[in-house]
Amino acid sequence: MERVFNLDDQHVFAEISGDYNPIHTDPAYARRSTYGKPVVHGINLMLWALDCVLVKKNNINVESLSILFRKAITIGEKVKCHLKQVNDSQLIIVIESSNSES
Repeated sequence: MERVFNLDDQHVFAEISGDYNPIHTDPAYARRSTYGKPVVHGINLMLWALDCVLVKKNNINVESLSILFRKAITIGEKVKCHLKQVNDSQLIIVIESSNSES
C-alpha cells in the first residue's frame, strides 16, 4: 500500500490524540526545524502500518509490538508499506519513504 500524508491528516490526528506539537501541525514552525516541514505523527504512521497489515492479512493476532523509528516522515512524502514474514508467528512491517527506508 502507498500513501502520502498531508497537513489535514496531521490536524485530524492532533485532534484525536491531543498532540498539537507544532512540528506536526504548523508549517511556519516546522520550516525552522531540522526537517523543513511538518513531520507525520509517529503513532499515526504506526496505526496506518497496522491497517496495511490487516488489509493484507485479515486473520492476525497481535500479541506485542516493537517499533523502531529510523527517520522522520514529512508531509508530502510518499510512503509504502511492505510486509516481511519472519516465521509463522512473526511479521515485520517496513515503511519505505520516497527518500529512504524508515
